[in-house]
Amino acid sequence: MSSWFALPAPSAPQARDIPAAPTVTVPTVSVPLPEPVKIEIPTTAAVLPPAAIGAGVGTTGGPGQGPGTGGGKGTGTGTGTGADTGSGSGGKGSDISHASPRWTIWTPPGAPSDVRGRRHEVRFWVTADGRVTRVEVIPPIKDAGYRREFTERMMGFVFYPATTRDGRHVDDVTSVWVIP
Repeated sequence: MSSWFALPAPSAPQARDIPAAPTVTVPTVSVPLPEPVKIEIPTTAAVLPPAAIGAGVGTTGGPGQGPGTGGGKGTGTGTGTGADTGSGSGGKGSDISHASPRWTIWTPPGAPSDVRGRRHEVRFWVTADGRVTRVEVIPPIKDAGYRREFTERMMGFVFYPATTRDGRHVDDVTSVWVIP
């Protein structure tokens, strides 16, 4: 049940004497400029001595410290060129540095008791732009729910791509050890 009642019609507005708004004055404040700061920069630079070129026979087998890239022992008689003694690094331009994770690999919480605390190798198939396309876990995780969650988390990681010695990005398979 609803009730209705009538309201009176509004009356015409009446003119009233409204006082003028008060005048507001805002004081002007002058802010002093700070004194300039003079910074002294030394004009001398450190001069490093030039790298010495070794004259020994180079038979110790230690790491070389020269700028060369050649292989071999001694004076650098390998496939590359070098100006220092040492074993050299040799190698081909197609040798690669493996892909590496951009951040720490964290496993999902709530690992089942047969997985928790056990070391697992996770193999990542990484594209040349750092995306993961496939994951393999060794030993395999038996619990289907945790395995699915674990795999989804691993697939979500991004890697710095593998690079050849000459700087090209290439696809790679790399492994990371984790303990859930």
